[in-house]
Amino acid sequence: SDYSGDGLEYTERRTGEIVAADFFVCAWGASSYTFAEASASQKTRDFAFSHVHGLNFFGVAPFAFVLDNAKSGVKKSDRYDPVANPVYGKMAEHYHVAFLPARVRKPQDKAIAESAVLQAQRFILARLRNRQFFSLDEINVAIREELEVLNNRPMKEYGGQSRRQRFEEIDKPYAQPLPAEPFMLSAVKLDVRVGPNYHVRFEDHFYSVPYRLATHRVDIYQVGATLEIYHDNVHLCRHQVGAPNFGYTTAAAHM
Repeated sequence: SDYSGDGLEYTERRTGEIVAADFFVCAWGASSYTFAEASASQKTRDFAFSHVHGLNFFGVAPFAFVLDNAKSGVKKSDRYDPVANPVYGKMAEHYHVAFLPARVRKPQDKAIAESAVLQAQRFILARLRNRQFFSLDEINVAIREELEVLNNRPMKEYGGQSRRQRFEEIDKPYAQPLPAEPFMLSAVKLDVRVGPNYHVRFEDHFYSVPYRLATHRVDIYQVGATLEIYHDNVHLCRHQVGAPNFGYTTAAAHM
């Protein structure tokens, strides 16, 4: 997966403001079957959900993602023990997918992604660049239409087979099914100070963390009905989301 250096833009109807959009592309290693979409940014949440949208488009999941050392996905880049940014890590965990950051100065690790980006730039962006859009959704509807054409085009170097045909024959049989429930990230609250009573406040409810972390700072992620709490990118605990009534949820092990 990678971002194109050239993005798209749309006009905000109410203000007339021109808003830039990033262009995300991911492709399968053997078939080059491609997904692309416009997103609001390259930040971790948008990066993770572009992957979710891509997996839904493909209908199956790979066993590993290869990232172009994108800080949106990888906090510590190491070929053998990479550390994911929490949102991206939770997404990859949900789909049972490992992630491998492309090695610095190792272009062979990035060949598929860079080729897919180049093809998408040439084929999709060139067709859309002179069109006017008024929302991200409008851009993505147009991208989906062009993706259908791109993925179904015969490729001379593969005997006239299309990306879709090669995906069905080469990549899909070795992929894994998607989980029954899609990945959901409802809310994020970063750099939250833990109170002296070793509880943190999130959406008008208080949740415990291990007592030794009183007065430290943590990151909180709501994934559906579950709250995940991290400190220095290390998972501390999870709680079921409580009612916003200023009540307390306390784990005995944290006392």
